[in-house]
This record gives sequence, C-alpha cells and structure tokens, in this order.
Amino acid sequence: MNYSKNGQSQNKSVDDSLAAEAASKQVLRFAEEHKVAIQRDPLLMKELLQVDLGERVPPQLYAVIAELFAFIHQVENSDEKTE
Repeated sequence: MNYSKNGQSQNKSVDDSLAAEAASKQVLRFAEEHKVAIQRDPLLMKELLQVDLGERVPPQLYAVIAELFAFIHQVENSDEKTE
C-alpha cells in the first residue's frame, strides 16, 4: 500500500470499494438466508454508493428510487396475498 507524507493511504478509494463489496455480500447473504426479495441493480448500487449516509438523494435518482419503492410495495403486497 502506498502512503503519502502525512501517512494517509493513497489507495483509500480501493479500500472503500473493497469494504463496500464485502458489506454488500454480507447483506445479500443475510437477505437470501431470510428469504428477502432481492432487486439486483449494479448501476443503481454504484450511484447510491456515491451518496453519503444522511445526504439527500440527488434529483437525477428520484425516478429510479421511485421504481425501487414500487418494487418494495409490490413484494410486500404479494407476501400478504400468499399468507
């Protein structure tokens, strides 16, 4: 790993990417174990990872977020019908 003069890693983005990948795999494993519906969308995930926690969702993602909420609503309603 390369370090700058102040001791900071120059590979922070690589470290962050690896951490995000590990976290996403853990979330997917949990979802599969608990039979949670999964919507795989790598492009959306890439965009959402650019948004810091607590930050507002950018307007250019409003439509895709609305689609995601619609998917969640559909899954929740289909679960109620099968019970």
